[in-house]
Amino acid sequence: NYVPEMRFFKAWIKGMKEQGIDVMVVCMPTLEMNRKLLPEKFWTTFRAEVQQVCKDNQADWFDLSDSGLFQQTDYLDTVHLSAYGGLKLFPVLAERATMVPSVFKTLSRKD
Repeated sequence: NYVPEMRFFKAWIKGMKEQGIDVMVVCMPTLEMNRKLLPEKFWTTFRAEVQQVCKDNQADWFDLSDSGLFQQTDYLDTVHLSAYGGLKLFPVLAERATMVPSVFKTLSRKD
């Protein structure tokens, strides 16, 4: 049950929108062994809820949770990416940011 977390997420992302801040929400990569700890229905519902909140607030939703790019050796433990995993992650995030016009525009500003 993640009702309080989702309530906070909705308020946070709505606040970002109200302040004119462009948001890209990334569902971090997870190992299959961790995803299997919870039923598939949980993941389906969770992804759908987060995706809907993002859509409602014009935020980009980028789901890497079951990306095949990351292997066990890319993690410090079974949840957190190591520096090597980070080396794989950041180019993927940078590429995605170039495909989202509002995020790219924000990141490209020279203030």
